[in-house]
Amino acid sequence: MQDPAPIPIKEPEKLSKATEPPLRQTTVLTAFGIGKSHVFYVEKDSRGEGVIDECWRKVFAEGSGVWEFGRLKEYSKPLGETVTLNLEECPDAKNAIEQLKTAFGKSFPTLNCDRVEAFLFTTGVGVLVMRVTTPEADSEKLYDELPKIREWDEISQKRIPLIQVCQKQYLEVMKQAVAHKCQPGETQWSLYHLEQVDRSEEKSVKRYSYPLFFVDAVTYRKRINDILQQVAGSHKRHVQSNEARVSYRGSEVYVDWSEALISEGETNREMIEKNFIIGFASWCALLLMNHNSSIFLLDAFAGMNSERKQESARAVHHRTMAYKDVADAILPIRWTTTRRDLFLLETIHHNWSSERVRQNIDERMKLLGLHYTQLEDERREAFNKKREEFNQKLTILGVILTLVALASAIADVTNLSVTYRGLPPGLSLTKIAFHSCWLLLVGIVVAVAVRVIKWNGKAGPSSTTETKKPSKT
Repeated sequence: MQDPAPIPIKEPEKLSKATEPPLRQTTVLTAFGIGKSHVFYVEKDSRGEGVIDECWRKVFAEGSGVWEFGRLKEYSKPLGETVTLNLEECPDAKNAIEQLKTAFGKSFPTLNCDRVEAFLFTTGVGVLVMRVTTPEADSEKLYDELPKIREWDEISQKRIPLIQVCQKQYLEVMKQAVAHKCQPGETQWSLYHLEQVDRSEEKSVKRYSYPLFFVDAVTYRKRINDILQQVAGSHKRHVQSNEARVSYRGSEVYVDWSEALISEGETNREMIEKNFIIGFASWCALLLMNHNSSIFLLDAFAGMNSERKQESARAVHHRTMAYKDVADAILPIRWTTTRRDLFLLETIHHNWSSERVRQNIDERMKLLGLHYTQLEDERREAFNKKREEFNQKLTILGVILTLVALASAIADVTNLSVTYRGLPPGLSLTKIAFHSCWLLLVGIVVAVAVRVIKWNGKAGPSSTTETKKPSKT
């Protein structure tokens, strides 16, 4: 009898791998406002290679290992220093993450969440990053429905508690760092809170979501064609197709308004994500500034027709400087000079219409600056006018007191002249005092009249200027 053939052992593993359904990768980005803006500053004498990064780490020295650094180290920092919050290691975020996963599971049962983290910028914006995978058979539903989620949907609502955890964790660290004082002999660094930029009465959480779909070449072409069919006219469709595409290390990225498609980009996933995190943080900062500048302008209009207290030109100047710096920080060339990253950031910047929002903010802040500068000029002129009126009253009071003192002195001299016999016949001190008093009185009246005429002459041009200014406005 022949021995039975050996049973193959590795064959089932090959079959299981072959039958395992392929997974499609998706990254969901959610940008939000932190609520406060800060500036991290290291003294000039202490700056050097790695010193600023070392000082920035000291700000989070008391953290419980949930903070990560250097994730965007290959880029510049026009939006301020960055830090990453690993939410999966944060105890306060456990419940919020589970609720968000449950909300996703109701609409997409086969979706699996791989990682949740948040990138935070001292400028006052953050980006929540959620990496998910889904079987290829169910990916079409994800591609169709995920970009259509609105802020009142359950998935979007469940993001709010997670965003609030990010805000709380970050602002607690910032509050301690603002009050921190470096000891002598240590590297001198400071963290400043830009109070003029805050809008503390804002209660709602401003957030904006954007998905990155890493797809195969066939799905990539199909979805692009579906998107372009919504553009009217072949010429506009051709322009849109060219302006939204950019190559990235062998992958091709299509940047649409509501989603991004990356063809064969799994190997470049992390690098592509970083560019979209930067672009989304910049875009969110623009939207928040656009929203706030609109409110500032409305407050200025209301203040012109009411008795409410107006802001000072100094506070508006600080806000304008901060807004100008952040508005310029969105420009791709401020972040990198590397060709592949620069071109991708420029494509994002163009297709999200960031330049239009940037110009709108710039025009509003210039208008606000002119308005509050004029208010300061009017306040200064009113103050100068009151001061001149006070000086006039003070001068008149001084003249009266001088006359009273002069009369008292004349009376004293007259009383003493009774016992004085040294004057010629027919001349007395009373007559001399009488005529001298009249001469001094006439002189004082003439001097006061000349002074008043000069004041009126100076007041004329200022009043003319005041009447002209409203017409300029």
